[in-house]
Amino acid sequence: IEQIRSRISKNKPVTSQSSNEIVYNVDTVGQGRDAYEKVKESFNQHNPYAVMFLDMRMPPGWDGLETAQRVRSIDKEIQIVIMTAYADHDQREIADKIGEPDKLLYIKKPFHPEEIRQLAMALTEKWNMNRREKERLILTNRLMRENSFLTRHHFKNMQDIYRTVLDAFVSFLDAAEGIFVQRNMDQHVLCASTSPKAQGILDRISKTSVVNSRKCVFDDSTGSAYFPIQFEGFDGYIYLEHKGLVFPFEQLRSYLDILLESSREVMINAFLQHRHTVERQLASVGQATERISQHFTTILNQIQSTVKQLPSADSVEKREKIQQTINEEVVGILDFIKELNTFANLQKSTLQCEKNLITNQIKEALAKLETKIERLGVQVEFNASEDISILCDREKVTTVFWHLIDNALNALATQPEGQRQIKIDVSYLNSFRNAVNIIIEDTGGGICEQLLGHVFEPFTTSQPDSHNGIGGTIAKQFVDRHGGVLAYTSHPGKGTTFQVILPISPDSQIAGNVSEKIQ
Repeated sequence: IEQIRSRISKNKPVTSQSSNEIVYNVDTVGQGRDAYEKVKESFNQHNPYAVMFLDMRMPPGWDGLETAQRVRSIDKEIQIVIMTAYADHDQREIADKIGEPDKLLYIKKPFHPEEIRQLAMALTEKWNMNRREKERLILTNRLMRENSFLTRHHFKNMQDIYRTVLDAFVSFLDAAEGIFVQRNMDQHVLCASTSPKAQGILDRISKTSVVNSRKCVFDDSTGSAYFPIQFEGFDGYIYLEHKGLVFPFEQLRSYLDILLESSREVMINAFLQHRHTVERQLASVGQATERISQHFTTILNQIQSTVKQLPSADSVEKREKIQQTINEEVVGILDFIKELNTFANLQKSTLQCEKNLITNQIKEALAKLETKIERLGVQVEFNASEDISILCDREKVTTVFWHLIDNALNALATQPEGQRQIKIDVSYLNSFRNAVNIIIEDTGGGICEQLLGHVFEPFTTSQPDSHNGIGGTIAKQFVDRHGGVLAYTSHPGKGTTFQVILPISPDSQIAGNVSEKIQ
């Protein structure tokens, strides 16, 4: 045995730059039970042996046949070479009892050590080829299974998209835990998860530099993996922990790249379909609201005309009070109808651009809300580093600021008096001076968790009885039409910050990475 070991070990395990020798890691034992334990231990550690040279007679313990049978019960792939000078067993009997005859050789003593070296080379190469092919087949089947699931799945809603894509990665890697997160300014919004510890995982990972990477990040020591997913209108990532698949990430990388690209394409198509569905729904809603607004405008105008005649009736003081109340209600209804009309014609309206001071438009919005600001006792701090002119549709941009400031006022209404503040800052976005950056910050309670990620969707509101929920949609559409960016970040219990980025001209490009400017 030592002769064999010496002969095999003279061949180095890995081909080096200075030598073509092959290296083997060789272990030797004197008893069959010890060989079995060695094979069992290495197999359980996912580091199996490739070849076992086995003597048929090993007194006083197991003989070669029993040892081979027990080893084969653990490892179906190991190449077994039985060496003996005796004819204790028929070769067919040996093959039948041990199994896997294509991985079994029987040689008689005496033999030259060179034969052992040649066998070691041939059988380890055979073992490696079989293993590589088996692993390739396993991973290819896994990839096909997940890709098929992704491409054939019928998505019910956006939440279903996130969960399906996350499930594909979790299933491929046999990961214990996984989360799918969308980035929105400095907010990391949990879209889907497979773990009850999801929020804790998100809180931990969002504080690391990993989530800032635009490339996949793998860690074999912890079994964790980070997959960034970005395309127009979406910035997010998948993070998994404790992968169960035994293959190292380096071996999995090409398969994961394909799965990531497939997921990205599926999400893009799903988003486009969702957008198309929303646009069709908006068109239908727009037609309905337009008809409703026309009908109610006619009726309310008649009411308002009748109310003006009330002061001439008896009990003037009482009539005037009624008139004032009705007028206020009518004005409110007319304002609501005006918003519905704006919403209904979002896709039809065109920009009437002219040069305007952005500070004047903000002041105009504040003036329209002056009564509400005074009634709520809100302190407004307005800072502008300098007068900045942009080419824009004055009415539409003023509407954007009106909705954002009104939204802030609504959030502050529930705060204690003396703690109701709005801060507005205006400055150039960058040194290129090709865009203006407006920050509107309030000290309200923040956006409730279930609305995060849906703020700009139509009819989204936490107070459906008192707010129509289309202001955010209108503001987002108007900013988009100007080639700008509207984003937000919310801190529960502390307030919400909206950021508006508008180019100096709707036709100009905003220099630099806009997402990096959103803070």
